[in-house]
This record gives sequence, structure tokens and C-alpha cells, in this order.
Amino acid sequence: NVNGTDCYVIKLSPRSSGSVKSATIWIDKNEDFIRKINIVTSESTNTYSLKDISLDSGVNTSKFNFTPPDGVEIIDLR
Repeated sequence: NVNGTDCYVIKLSPRSSGSVKSATIWIDKNEDFIRKINIVTSESTNTYSLKDISLDSGVNTSKFNFTPPDGVEIIDLR
């Protein structure tokens, strides 16, 4: 449950030791959106809460155009 919203809870842990100890993800049962993420590392615990999610909100695609400065080499890794 995240802020009164029923959620599926997915608990993840690495197969081998490293800096990330565990991660937990809460997914809204009705909307299939991630509502919360908790990541535990050897140094800290970070929690991210997502709210007021808006899909297809009309963001202009020009916001995602990238014009590199002169002299920059672009390497496309797709």
C-alpha cells in the first residue's frame, strides 16, 4: 500500500555481493505504474516516490532534440 493505493510489491536481491543489497518496487495494482522504489546499498538507503503521473501529456517532441556543439563526435550505441 502506497498512500492508500493497493500495490504489488516486488523484492529484488542480487545473486552476488556488491554495493546494492536490495531493491523493492511497489506497482499500482489498478494502473500498472511504479509508485515507489526503495534501493538499499552498502552506504545508503534511497526511496523514490512517484505521484501525479501523467501519460501522453502533450510534451512537445522538440524538447528532446539534441544539437551537439561543433567538434563533438557522436557515437550511436543503438
